[in-house]
This record gives sequence, structure tokens and C-alpha cells, in this order.
Amino acid sequence: MELIPLFRTEKGIRYARTTDSEENKAVADAVHTRIVGEFPNAAGLRGYFKHNPGTGVNQGSTTFHGILVNQEWMRRSGGKLWVPSVTEYKVLEKLGRLTNDVYRDMGNVVYSADSPNKEIAQSLIEQSGKETPIVVASFKGFGSPIVAKNSYGLNLQFSNDTSERFSGKEGQEFLEANFPNRAKSGVHRLNRNWSLWNAYWGWNDSYLGNSNDGGRVGDFVCGEATAEDLEQMAWDIDNVQIEILRKTQQNRMDNFRRSLDALR
Repeated sequence: MELIPLFRTEKGIRYARTTDSEENKAVADAVHTRIVGEFPNAAGLRGYFKHNPGTGVNQGSTTFHGILVNQEWMRRSGGKLWVPSVTEYKVLEKLGRLTNDVYRDMGNVVYSADSPNKEIAQSLIEQSGKETPIVVASFKGFGSPIVAKNSYGLNLQFSNDTSERFSGKEGQEFLEANFPNRAKSGVHRLNRNWSLWNAYWGWNDSYLGNSNDGGRVGDFVCGEATAEDLEQMAWDIDNVQIEILRKTQQNRMDNFRRSLDALR
């Protein structure tokens, strides 16, 4: 686990941190439990998403899984940790922390009330009451998916968090500044696919739910703290890692001594 300061805010320091295998498994298990309990027939949540115990990360990502993973991190942390937004991922890229062999979803854009994903587009435009494009640049901007009669079995709804929602001219400027690859109509995913920043993935009525093992969501989470609190958090993490290392070394030495004693 590692803390990564990103930028200053009015409240302190925005930071990212890496997540460990135990946390990721707990999040994946919680997400799968929600899917079975709340969305058992939703095609949009049948895409690849599972914990890999070998690497410790959760593999697979869609719009709908991203929303649920973000909600689980916020639930676990009392609202203090979330899946990174476009802005936060951009800083992580500048710091050289994003590998180019995976894709990462980070929100959605509504270009118009047309296809692809026409029903979702119309619903979001009606909810917003704003001019398009409507950019939701963080999964915090969405509430829980709603069961619906469309190709996904799900619809999207906004949350009360508008901090990373942009519309009209502001939305267009945000897209132009961050996503060289853009579409013109319907609803699309915002993601970084390998090293490419895309605001067009979703070119038919299934792509919001498409996933494979190259997806990553939740291997970084973000939060906000004062500089003093962040420094203390870093010390606490280091102390935990030192204790883990000490126990590992002790176990290794104990095993060595047992092997040596057997030959004496």
C-alpha cells in the first residue's frame, strides 16, 4: 500500500493510494453479492469482473461495475475513499503510475439523445436538464443503477455529487482538453485504454457492459486529507509494512533453523 499526493484543494491534499489483495477481494465479493441480490437478470453486469489472487487486483471493468465498485469503496471508508476521476487519473499518468497494458473506466459522456444507448441517453438528459454534452467524469456522479427493460437490463441515474459533472460548453471544453478520441452521439464510456484517452467506447447498445481481464477498477482509490494527516497516514502504512517484513523474516529464519537442526 502506498500513498501518492496528487494536488492541493481548498480542504487540503488530494491523494491516491494503492489497494491490496485483501481489500480488493472484499470489494469484489461485495459487488458480486449485490449483483446476485439486486441485479440478477441484468446483462450489463454479466461482463468479466473477478478478483485475481495471483496479482491481488480485480480484473474487468464496465460502466456498471465501476459504479458498484466505487459505491463499495465509499461504503467501506465512510465516504472518504473513491475510484479515481478523470482529473485524478490524469495526474497519476503524469506521475508515471499508470501502466499501458490495461484499460480503466472513469465515467461516461452523453453526447445526444440518440444511439448508441438511446434510452440511457434520453433518461440522463431528462434528469440533468442541461445542454449536451453531459460529462460525468467520476463514478461518484452516479447513483445505483436502476433495473430497466433495455439491452443492459439497467439504466443510469445521477447522484447528488456534481463536482465532476460538466455540461454544454463546459462539457465540450473538458472533453477537448482530456480526450483526443471522441464520438458525436449517444452515451459512451470515458476511459484510458492502454495509453489512449477515449470518450467514444460504446459504439453500440452493448458496449457499456463489455469487459475483459484487461480492465482495472479500484487498484487505486483517492481521498482528501490535510498535509499533517497525510503524513501520519504514511507513517502508519510504513509501520505496518515494517511489521509484515519483520514477521516474514522471522518465519524465514525459523524455517532455516528447523532445517539446520534436522541435520545436526
